[in-house]
Amino acid sequence: MKTKHTPDPWEIDKTMNACGWDIRAGGIWIGTANGDHYIEGERPGGGFPGNTEGKANGILMAGAPKLLEACEKARDEIGAPSPEYPANIANAFDILNTIIAEYAGEEPQEQEN
Repeated sequence: MKTKHTPDPWEIDKTMNACGWDIRAGGIWIGTANGDHYIEGERPGGGFPGNTEGKANGILMAGAPKLLEACEKARDEIGAPSPEYPANIANAFDILNTIIAEYAGEEPQEQEN
């Protein structure tokens, strides 16, 4: 599949800037996973995660292209299930197919009848 997102690898900066951890793909800024803006652990008005949570969010964001690629490979390995497939295989295909369509902007693949 041709991706619509900025090509990977995406990486999280190793050190926190004034707001959080930047996510980059080469020299392209993707976004920032916010951490504390005030006192560590404080969420004034519920606005920002703490530093531990913010960094974990950034790691997950940076891993998104690889997670998407793994889902696509798993879906393609299963192949569109036919009626003869066991239910758990068909269910796995449906789960992968739905999540890929939702987050990668693809049309879901059709199952064989």
